[in-house]
Amino acid sequence: MVKMADKIFLDTNVLVYADTGDPVFGHAAQTKILDLASQGYELWINRQVIREYCVIVSRKMKDAGYYDPMRLVNRVRQMEQQFLVADETTESTDALLGLITKYSVMGKSIHDCNIVATIKTLGITNLITQNTADFSRYSTEGFALISVIP
Repeated sequence: MVKMADKIFLDTNVLVYADTGDPVFGHAAQTKILDLASQGYELWINRQVIREYCVIVSRKMKDAGYYDPMRLVNRVRQMEQQFLVADETTESTDALLGLITKYSVMGKSIHDCNIVATIKTLGITNLITQNTADFSRYSTEGFALISVIP
């Protein structure tokens, strides 16, 4: 259970579900974000999450038959106001490289590894995601995994 003033990191999928009206996870993601924000928790993302969000949402827009770059840009600007945004630093890169070595991480898994590096660097205690399996290998790194839908 999270306590007041805990830092919570939002995985990309949570933002995508909340913003695209995903039929399975959309309402749960929106509710989770709003509930935590109203309770005063520090909600964090990083620049990687912003890039991933742009990739996924622009692809969803295209697949739906429209693409509105200004809508995407405006939403990212809103996220920068709504959440605390971690920039990549030498410290987070060092943490990433240490985790890559420790867990023999390669390929696309490096994206999730970078989120864990950010979490470690900032002392974040919780990660909200719907892909808990992607982060299970890092279970000894000092943060709790919270699923959008338990």
